[in-house]
Amino acid sequence: MPLDYDQDLKREADIWYGLRHDNIVPFYGASITANPPFMVSRYMRNGHILTYLRTYPKENRVRLIYEVSLGMRYLHDERVVHGDLKGVNVLVDDSGHACISDFGLSTVIKSATNKDQSKPAVGTLRFMAPEAIKTGNLTTATDVYAFGMLIYEARIIFVMPHVHS
Repeated sequence: MPLDYDQDLKREADIWYGLRHDNIVPFYGASITANPPFMVSRYMRNGHILTYLRTYPKENRVRLIYEVSLGMRYLHDERVVHGDLKGVNVLVDDSGHACISDFGLSTVIKSATNKDQSKPAVGTLRFMAPEAIKTGNLTTATDVYAFGMLIYEARIIFVMPHVHS
């Protein structure tokens, strides 16, 4: 594996390891030296929130979105910017609760408003805040924008607003 990939995986594992919240997918461990490297987390048999809502269309979307907001608030209280919040990165546990996953683009910042500590934007374009596209920086505010897009995506599954360049 390329050195950057190993460093990125280690950084993701280091961030995820310290997170403990009901609405964050539990992290169990990682092996960076294995070939291929891997991470282990709780198995979420319900898959991501979009599949879950297609399978269970009467499920309470407001509760699920609220649970995502609780997970986001926890991340931001811990000074973690997720950087790639979207439907496929929100998994649903066996009890039907939303849990945020995939911390590959996450970063730890000094404060929610400290733009100097933000990570360069490399996430999914349609979920990126206009300022992230323009400046290339991710902050807690850009996570909030992605959360708004997630709400839209969960409500109108697969009908997304067009992103203009």
